[in-house]
Amino acid sequence: MLSKGGRWMVALVLACGGVASAAPLNLSAIAEPPDFNASLNVASAYDAGTDNFTLNAELLQYKYVDGGGTHIPEAYGTLSLTATIDEAGVLSPASKLEITGAVGGVGSTSQLLLKATLTAFSAAPNEEQHPTKAIFDFLGTVTGGYFASDFGSTIGTVYTFPLSEGTFDFSGGFTMNFTGGGGSATVDTFRVPEPGTLALVTAGMVAAVLRRRRRTA
Repeated sequence: MLSKGGRWMVALVLACGGVASAAPLNLSAIAEPPDFNASLNVASAYDAGTDNFTLNAELLQYKYVDGGGTHIPEAYGTLSLTATIDEAGVLSPASKLEITGAVGGVGSTSQLLLKATLTAFSAAPNEEQHPTKAIFDFLGTVTGGYFASDFGSTIGTVYTFPLSEGTFDFSGGFTMNFTGGGGSATVDTFRVPEPGTLALVTAGMVAAVLRRRRRTA
């Protein structure tokens, strides 16, 4: 069952009809272990005709904290993210994240490690903020997986990819097709503290609503 803070977060998401890319979530600022890192064979694509965004990568490490401190064992598996993002940068409720594979003592048999429904999204690609890379932030509600209890109710996924490698042509909007990835691209999925989630999403939604009102004024 969601806590009071979690229920307020869901209510805000529903009331505002999604979070547009105009309000950066800056999830890295409140990230904490556990954390899945994927930086091998990272590739993404967006189809403006269908609003479909896909992101796939291979896991490299899994960071967790216990009584003995922070541990970073190797991870084996894949990360798959599928999202529907309209031309205004608003995320569809049907978007999801799945991480499968094996980590440390989990064993050699691949299994579902973490699953989440994505609830908010932002993109920070403009030249003033990040002249050489794009940063996509996804906020999600955990729905299952072997490590679900370790991550709690809310996760953040931050996808960073260069704008200077290959033919990656993301220009800051979602009106045209684009691809992403490359040798220096990374995907981090981590636990998000709930108080931070509430404050973060509230601020993002307020900013998005104000921007929309200015455009329609």
